[in-house]
Amino acid sequence: MAGRLIANVLASVAAYENEVRAERIIAGQAVAKANGKRWGGSEKGRQLKVADEQIATIRRMCREGPASLQWQWRRDYRGPLYTRC
Repeated sequence: MAGRLIANVLASVAAYENEVRAERIIAGQAVAKANGKRWGGSEKGRQLKVADEQIATIRRMCREGPASLQWQWRRDYRGPLYTRC
């Protein structure tokens, strides 16, 4: 009986700590947002650096490759060449 009580007390303390940590995270994010901090990805309109020969290779692969290869490439790559292929 005592072991089960201790386990329940420890589980309750752990749950409380998780709640407190979540509150601290939300408060910290609110402060960061108020200070103008941004996170969660690259800025809008950012272009990836792709060489001209890479573009030519990608276009050649799209023309010559099987349909599954084209679909796989388009599904995996979401950069500036996504609609050009």
